[in-house]
Formats: sequence, structure tokens, C-alpha cells
Amino acid sequence: MGVFDLIKKEFLLAKGKEKIPLLYSHFSFIVRNKEIQEFLAKDEYERVRIFIFLNTVDQKILALGKDDISVEVRTIVAEKARNTAVLDFMANDPSLAVKRIVAKSVYISNDTALKLARDPAISVKVEIIENKKQFILNNEIFYSLVDGNSSFLLLKILEKDILLGEQICYILDRCKERSVLFKILAHKSTPRDVLERFFDSNPEDVMNNRSLNPFTKIFLRTIVLAKQDGSKVTYSDLLKN
Repeated sequence: MGVFDLIKKEFLLAKGKEKIPLLYSHFSFIVRNKEIQEFLAKDEYERVRIFIFLNTVDQKILALGKDDISVEVRTIVAEKARNTAVLDFMANDPSLAVKRIVAKSVYISNDTALKLARDPAISVKVEIIENKKQFILNNEIFYSLVDGNSSFLLLKILEKDILLGEQICYILDRCKERSVLFKILAHKSTPRDVLERFFDSNPEDVMNNRSLNPFTKIFLRTIVLAKQDGSKVTYSDLLKN
């Protein structure tokens, strides 16, 4: 009888907590042998399955836990999975915690990111916005995050420096709440014609724009003071330079 068969027999005879000492006594063999990992990944005792998924990087073994009854196991799998098909499957998980972990992964595809961007949970959407793969630049994903959503989510989007000018305008067309407008006028990707349009009503906010150089801000401050004194000085050419 081989080592695998001997260890398998030990686990079949053991019950519940009795299996934990076996995991550690056979640790070196278990972490090197995919056959025993596959066998134990289906064990009825949750702590055994957790042990296996914590101690493997094999993607085929991890895939076995994608629909495990244990949320803790699925959480571990979501954190370690690199297979896009497995992650796409887990994007439908009933657990919000699991979906949030999937949304953080740089290994998810655009289709999976779009699915999660449409998820009703705001916390899942936030993870897509924060994802290092910059899914926010995909217009279909961007529109799904913006349309019909709260100013909180719009503010989270506007914290990203990577936005495109047309995306800024898209948000502006849908929400002009003070907090959102403030972020838009400060954003370095906001088009100059938008800054010009709001200069009369929101001069201080426009001068907070991160794309304007210090000299332009000095000139704009001069224009504000001149207008306060009744001057008809213009500023459009200045903003366009």
C-alpha cells in the first residue's frame, strides 16, 4: 500500500477534529502531493478543506472550492484564484464578501468586471472602481457604474485620476450636486470648456483644478478681483492656453 493510500485510510477512519493532527503530521506530504490535496479538498470536515485551500497554489485544486458550501473556503479560493473562468463563476456568489474579493482581482475579465459593475451592492461596485486593472476606463463598465447610482459612487469615481474628459462630462450631465461639481472642477481631466463655463459661478472651485499651472491660477485670481471691481475683463482665452 502506497503513502497516499495509507494517509487516505487514516482520514477515512478519523472523525471531525481527529483529522486536524493528521493534517500536521503529514503536512510535508500533503503540500507536495496534488492527489491527496484533491482528495482532502472534498472532505466533509470544513477545517480540513480550509487547510487544503490555504496551503495550495494549484489552480486546479483551488477550482474545486469555487462552489464549496463554506463561505470561508470560497473566500480563500476567491483570493487565490487566477483562472478567469473560476472567477467569473464566483462573481455570482451569494456571499457579498466573496463577490467583493472577486471584484478586487486583477485576474477577472472585462465581462466579469461588467457583471460586477451591475451588481446592486455599492460595495462591490466600489471594488471595481478601485481595481488596479483600471476597468473604469472601459466605457461600458463606466456607464454601468454611473447610471442611476448615488453621489457617493460618483465621488468615488471622481477620486480616480485616470478618467477621460468625456467621462467627466458624462457625470456632469447626470449630477450637479455641490459635492460632485466640486470634484469635477478640481479633476485634472476636466475639459477646459467646462472650467470656463463654471468660472463665473464657481471661480474658487475652478482655481482648485489640478491641471492648471500656478501662473494660470494667479491670472484667474486677478480676473476674479477685477470682476469684483466691475471690470468686463474676459478669461476664455486664458483658460484655453
